[in-house]
Amino acid sequence: MFLGSTAWTTMTGAGGRTQSTTMVPHWKDGVSVGNITNAADWQEISGITNPTVAANASYIWAQSDGSIDKLLALSIADASSQGEWTLTGLNGTDYEDIASARIGGQSYLYLADFGDNSNARATFQIHRIKEPTITGGNGTIAAEDIETITCEYPAGSLPSHKDAECLLVDPDVGDMYVITKREAVPGVYYLAHATSYSGTNTLTDLGNMYDIPDIACTAATGNVVGGCISPNGTEILIKNYNDVYYFSRNKATQTIYQALSGTPVVVPAYVGGGVTTYQKRHPYQEPQGEAICYDYSGVNFYTASEYVAAEGSSASAYPLFKYVRVGRVPTTATFQDGVSPTAGYAGTVDTYVWDTNASTSYGTETTFVADTAVGIETDQRWGLLKFDISSIPTSATVIGVRLDLFISTEGSGWKLFKSTADFTESSTYNSFTLAAINATIAGTVEHAFGTEMNTLTVSVRHNPLVATVQDWVTTPANNFGWLLKATDLAGGDGQQFSSRTNATTANRPKLIVRYI
Repeated sequence: MFLGSTAWTTMTGAGGRTQSTTMVPHWKDGVSVGNITNAADWQEISGITNPTVAANASYIWAQSDGSIDKLLALSIADASSQGEWTLTGLNGTDYEDIASARIGGQSYLYLADFGDNSNARATFQIHRIKEPTITGGNGTIAAEDIETITCEYPAGSLPSHKDAECLLVDPDVGDMYVITKREAVPGVYYLAHATSYSGTNTLTDLGNMYDIPDIACTAATGNVVGGCISPNGTEILIKNYNDVYYFSRNKATQTIYQALSGTPVVVPAYVGGGVTTYQKRHPYQEPQGEAICYDYSGVNFYTASEYVAAEGSSASAYPLFKYVRVGRVPTTATFQDGVSPTAGYAGTVDTYVWDTNASTSYGTETTFVADTAVGIETDQRWGLLKFDISSIPTSATVIGVRLDLFISTEGSGWKLFKSTADFTESSTYNSFTLAAINATIAGTVEHAFGTEMNTLTVSVRHNPLVATVQDWVTTPANNFGWLLKATDLAGGDGQQFSSRTNATTANRPKLIVRYI
């Protein structure tokens, strides 16, 4: 949970805008506002940024990985395309991020062509573009409105791998910061603002920032894959493939680099990115999340992932996620048997029902199981899981939910459903009934893991869980927990999950609820 000051203030941001903020803000879990176009040019979105033209306040800008010499305007209301803007005269190599700032009365977009997977580029380019007014249709940005800034890393201070995917621009003065992706600790390189640039500009090596963990996704491994600065310059969000990190900046005493060198807090609202050991899937999580930005006001923020068909991406599952700032400090309640809220908590119920042994209960075992059969409808096991969350006031508003399960025996996929019938640890297949199982799995899938998962903790954290837990908080009698169904119908491979009686307390099922 967040630590630090939470007093609300009103600050003046770039361009004279006001922004309500806290030293350590809080947001609701990310919710999809709609689906981004999945046209081929836009399946590798790796950077988004807020506009600084007031007329563009309802939109954000996006760029595509690779060499797509265009920008895409997206509606923050529904993620719909509001026009593609062709960049005259550009022939990019590997665009990886986009930033914005309003300097000297001129609004700029900064398109960073600094991807370097092969670690072979001697120089790279940052294109400073005069921001056009979004009209809802396609457009062209003239060559005279684009300044190409050629950059190089300093000799004798080269990053171990020159690949970068994060560009930050100081919204007050226009200084640029490049953060490397694949070094053991991310390096920060600096180029001061100038009214114009010529030749090759050598960056200044400022040193290493806070050590953001390396995370593997579907395509690559890296630490920093995206970032943004709030329009007033006091908040910095940096992400790897799995988490978003919040850095607070006191502009009176800290440079941007000094803020990045401090210890951040993890933003629990983020819906999660890659991880090769188990994938995060569209439409409720981000399989390869690389893009993040604030909105025009600097209050809420947005994230987007690249399109990964193998992880559920489709025309109807390519979401832009919105994170709504909340004006009160949430309470974080954790439920895990023998651990929290107190060591005496014993409110978890977990078991499984098995049609092969229809009258046998399995509630005292150290694991609960989701397993299926190959080509037949018998010899299947369904996992059942429930938490007593009655300590949360019925008047509470749930803003975030995270479910952690430890897989003790690997398997090849499962789905999570909101159960339509109640159960106890004494329940059997006969008492829970096939009718209850069928009614449950006929409902909406709350989450799906579809790939081979080794023994590890998997975290389910996304907006469908919020609605479910909110229902249980508001009406405790509706709390029938979840059903877990195995999905490997071809191989019949299931999973075993550590139960509430597992000897290793850290591996027991854990539910984390944030509410106000």
